[in-house]
Amino acid sequence: MAMSDLLFPILQFPQIVIALFSDSRLIDSFLGKGPSMILIEQWYSLPTHQFEAVPCLYYHHLDYIRSSSTRFQESDRPQMRSSDLKLNGSHALVRTSSCFDPSAKKIGETFALCLSFVVSFGGNIVIGVIVNRTKNMRRPINFFIVNMAMTDLLFSIILLPLSVTKRLLDSWTIGGSLGQTLCKLVVFLPYVSVTVSFQSMVLIAVDRFLAVLFPLRSPFISSKLCLILILATWIIGMITCTPFLFESKVLYDSHRTQTCNVWVNSAFGVYAVSIFSILTFLTLSFITMLYIVMYSRIKSERIPGEHSVDIQRQRVKREQNLLKLSMTIVIAFTFCWLPHNIILLLPYLHKSNLSVSCVFSSFAAAARVLAQFSCAINPCVCLFFSRNYSRGLKNFIRCANHELGGNQFAP
Repeated sequence: MAMSDLLFPILQFPQIVIALFSDSRLIDSFLGKGPSMILIEQWYSLPTHQFEAVPCLYYHHLDYIRSSSTRFQESDRPQMRSSDLKLNGSHALVRTSSCFDPSAKKIGETFALCLSFVVSFGGNIVIGVIVNRTKNMRRPINFFIVNMAMTDLLFSIILLPLSVTKRLLDSWTIGGSLGQTLCKLVVFLPYVSVTVSFQSMVLIAVDRFLAVLFPLRSPFISSKLCLILILATWIIGMITCTPFLFESKVLYDSHRTQTCNVWVNSAFGVYAVSIFSILTFLTLSFITMLYIVMYSRIKSERIPGEHSVDIQRQRVKREQNLLKLSMTIVIAFTFCWLPHNIILLLPYLHKSNLSVSCVFSSFAAAARVLAQFSCAINPCVCLFFSRNYSRGLKNFIRCANHELGGNQFAP
């Protein structure tokens, strides 16, 4: 399979899905029909629009939202009056019935989040240690990969324990000014993490693009410039996501249950949708074009002379391996986040309320867990698809065993 054939779906998939789901008949067929309770919420079973600190694109144009608790059975839901909810634009999901056993769902999601936390916490730390200890791996592409690893580590430390706690306790447990501050941080920092990851993927693609097109030139990205670019990704990410600090807060429902919500209004919704649409689609399109050019250039290269055959072949092989690694990182990240973001954009592609079937609800729940598992994908890709990282992991384990063995027999 040609590399362009592999990259084509990344560039075209968003347009294809949006075109398909722009047809209301297709949406109704996929989501199902039937009047039920209006859910101003992410995907599945919450009574109101409630964020769980998961970066997404699901923002409704609301003038007012009545907050309510995080988990209810269908029969236990408080009745919602028309005076409680005012929609500006009437984008909403209509749920048909309860699709999941609450206990099984809680256990399944908790297990998935705990597994994601363990893999992300251990794997991303190992990635950083490998690059730090291996001198010949201290190159811009690996520094950008470490930058992604640190954002994934931040994502897992901040978001995943909170998500597990909310599933077990069904509420936000910290009150007062400390609770308000932590609520803002646990919403703000994961969004920053995802924004920095997108920028890091762009930098990886640009670094490989320059290396492939100008192989005889000195490295375009020096160590100093690399550090500046990494700092810039964090500064841009924080500035871009600053509105989430002001819009997130601890709220109370009628039963005085605390929830950490993003309080949505029209201006904020338009801003958030615009920002994350740009990050998702324009960024991936730009990266895809760079990789197509790089693949074409490597594919068309000719070895110039007999004396330089081995050197040239080694260089081409090295560039191909780095290109495959960087492409795999992008594809894995896209696989985790694109279904999530497309699902959350569906209400904006349909002018009336959408009926949510169990098929859609199951798919959306899986997409949400997959998005939260994205922080564990990067170390898996590096350790299994890169010889340098897998070799570094073996050396890391060998050194750790040696140190433990030495400490065991130390006096």
